This record gives sequence, structure tokens and C-alpha cells, in this order.
Amino acid sequence: MATLTNQQINLTYPGLIKLDDNGAVQPTALKTLTDGTGGTLAFSVSQIETKFTAGSLVDFTGVTVSGLAAGGLVAGSGPDSMQSAAFLSPNAANASGSGAIALGNSSNASGSNGISIGNGGTAGSPDGIRIGGNNNTAGDGLISIGQRGTVSGNISVGLGYEANVSGGGSIFMATCGQSFGNVSGGGSIALVPGEFASNLSVAGAVVIGSSSTNKVRVTSENGVAIGKSSESTAGNAIAIGVDTLASGDNAVALGAGVEAARVATVSVTGLEVQNASLGMILFSPGGTAYRVTVTDAGALVVATA
Repeated sequence: MATLTNQQINLTYPGLIKLDDNGAVQPTALKTLTDGTGGTLAFSVSQIETKFTAGSLVDFTGVTVSGLAAGGLVAGSGPDSMQSAAFLSPNAANASGSGAIALGNSSNASGSNGISIGNGGTAGSPDGIRIGGNNNTAGDGLISIGQRGTVSGNISVGLGYEANVSGGGSIFMATCGQSFGNVSGGGSIALVPGEFASNLSVAGAVVIGSSSTNKVRVTSENGVAIGKSSESTAGNAIAIGVDTLASGDNAVALGAGVEAARVATVSVTGLEVQNASLGMILFSPGGTAYRVTVTDAGALVVATA
């Protein structure tokens, strides 16, 4: 390293560092540093501040920097895991599962490859994902998004406020502000907007649509209720339409306000067949199929189908 000892000023001044106005450093006003010929350096200084020039490159490779707060993300306690830094929240996050991610106050990811984002919840299952506040996952491959919900049935999904899913292979999506639901039947689906949610405790059930009251809308296995306030109260019964009720086993109710109470019967308020040649097919007691059509004069025509 070269020294200025015994060197002439007129020959070495280009290598001197000075302020851009050749004056003294100021208490607060920033001045750019330059060399002796006026070439600028990449930062400015005052007595209390150092500021790098916009677009400049600062390389800290191989350098130990002390006195700076830790970054927002740090390594978790589990192998290959990641969590938000402790200084960011009153209670530290904890990613203890292998490959897990935990972000937020008291956020925990204890399952391998689990993801926990938000205040006070736990992704406690392998491959589980929870996003929200105080919601939890406790089974394999689960997803819980929303406040205060718990998803514990394997490979299930809960979306919404207090969306609880304990049935395996089930989906619960709700946007409810007053009464909250639970899907405990395996292989069930509940998609319920509006004020009231729905409880599903039977397997293979489907509920789609809002409700005007807080009630259980499917009570038997494999029941289906689609439409506002629709209900299925018998085995394998299907209700489609607003305020529709299917109360007979294997019955189907179609249309607003229709009740299907007869076993294995389709009930409607009215039926229109728009293809003149296809008509309707009825079966005789002996099993013969007959097609019923109508002529332009209004006469019924019955022929084997």
C-alpha cells in the first residue's frame, strides 16, 4: 500500500479524499466525497449520517457486520426449515418440522413440510397448510385458511371463519358471520355463503348454497342439498332449488318449494318435455318400456320404446 510520506502534494493530491466543496464536514447536511480531481465516491457524509448513492453497489462478501438487527427470516429449529425472526413479534414463531415454514406471532409449523402463516396457529401435520389467526391443521395434507378454524380430517380443506373439518377427504368453504359449521362426515362438501353455516356429520354429503336459518341441511349419507335453505333428510335424497326438501329415501326434489316425500320418486311442480318425438318413457309391471307422445290434436300415442 502506497504512503504519502515524503511525497510532493502537487504530484499526489489526486489520491486524496475530500468533500465536494472543499469545506468542512457539516453537522447534518450531507456532502459527497470526491478524490483530489473531483471524481465522486459512492456515498455522502455528515457528522451524523452516511448515505450511499442510489444505484451504487455495496459488497459485504467475506465481511462480518455487527450491530445490525437480524433479517426478517431466519432458520427454524427443524432441518431445512424457515421462520420469521423473533424480534418481529411478541412471541416467536417456531418451525420445528423438517422443511417447515412458520411466519407470525406464536405461529408453529411442527409437521414436516408444513406451512403456518398468521397469529397463534399450528400446522401440526405433514404437508399441512394453515393461513389465518388461531386456526390449526392436525392431519396429513390439510389446508385451513381463515380465523379460528381447525382441519383434522386427512386430505381435507377448510376455508372461512371457524371452518372446522374433521371428516377425511372433505371440503368446507363458508363466509358466515353468525353461526359456524363443522364437516365431520368423510368425503363431504359444504359450500355455504351468507349468515349461517351448516353442520355435516354424515359421509358423502353435499350442501351448496346459503341458508336463512341455522339448521342441519343433510341428515343421511350421500344426501345432496343445492340451493338456498334446501334440505335432504333421507338416505341418498337429492334436493335442488330454493327451500326444496327431499324427505323420502332415494327421492329427488327439483324446483323452488318442492318436497319429495315419496321413496325413489322425482318430484317437480311442473314438467315440460320440449322434444315432441322423444316424449316420456314409462315401464309396465312386466318391465316393457313404452314411449308416450302426443299428436297435434292432443291425443296421446303409446308405443313400445
